[in-house]
Amino acid sequence: MSACRREGWKAIKLMPSEKGVPDRMVIIPGGEILLVELKTETGRLSPAQREWHRRAGVLGVHVYVVKGPKEVKQWVESIKQSKGLGPV
Repeated sequence: MSACRREGWKAIKLMPSEKGVPDRMVIIPGGEILLVELKTETGRLSPAQREWHRRAGVLGVHVYVVKGPKEVKQWVESIKQSKGLGPV
């Protein structure tokens, strides 16, 4: 998640306290917290991850699933555009 750090965002690796917890918590300007599941280009969510994401969604929290380094960069750019963010 070095692409996040280059933007001045805080990307924190989460420790799995239960099955399905997303890989990263990303804090962006304005105090917004984003949850991110990192996968390889061909990686798939486990049943526990799908259930965790579903439950988070019920609570109004979206978990982003990002596959591979290229998609991480695209995701960062899409977040910057949708939130009107520049470098910190």
